[in-house]
Amino acid sequence: MPEAQGSGLGAVLLQAGIRAGETLRTSRVRVVTEAENIPACRMYQRHGFLLTSTELVWHRTGEH
Repeated sequence: MPEAQGSGLGAVLLQAGIRAGETLRTSRVRVVTEAENIPACRMYQRHGFLLTSTELVWHRTGEH
């Protein structure tokens, strides 16, 4: 939601997800986002995530 950008909501949700993973004793957290979503990519980087791979995924919307 564009109106939520910069509000810190993404960081709060990310930290909650990380804490949930810690509770479950996970050893790795993986996030997936679109490369064009620069604000999200920057937020993940600020929180210590590293880009480790890229993948081209096609989405069909049903529109012709």
